[in-house]
Amino acid sequence: GPLGETVVAVHGGQARVLASPCENQTCVAAGEIHSHGQWVACLPNAVFLRIEGKTREDELDGSTW
Repeated sequence: GPLGETVVAVHGGQARVLASPCENQTCVAAGEIHSHGQWVACLPNAVFLRIEGKTREDELDGSTW
């Protein structure tokens, strides 16, 4: 990204931002994503991670309160 290197780990069907040069580190604090449609963004460094693919039949695709 424009600020420097963002380190991303992908392992065992999960992804997370391990390190980023941004000041607030919200992307690192977000933790792991593992389900279809989940995402993590480091807006200051213009990095965006998103899980793509088909939703499993037993997986919820929405909920409401």
